[in-house]
Amino acid sequence: MNKKESKSIITITDPKIAPYIIGKDTAHGGYVVYEDVKTDNTKNGETREYLKTICYPSNFQNALKAVIREKMKGTSKHHYNSLEEYVQRWERVNTEIKDLFPNVE
Repeated sequence: MNKKESKSIITITDPKIAPYIIGKDTAHGGYVVYEDVKTDNTKNGETREYLKTICYPSNFQNALKAVIREKMKGTSKHHYNSLEEYVQRWERVNTEIKDLFPNVE
């Protein structure tokens, strides 16, 4: 994000949604979901940090849904032994995030 863009973006960070960040574009009215990415360069040992744009949801509720979806994709577990196991994981991630914003439907 350059200086001009950062002035029109309000960012929301929280450990429970990390590494994701929700941005509100005050100039255009929309939202944006970013992933805070840190990569290690094995050649020179430096760490590169950048914000990866995930999506542009139209409202805050959809931004939360996008974070939940991304957190589910980002899990190290890619195989579930039952539908129930997957649903339990979905509900746990969903609850963690929704508990941050109890008044958002």
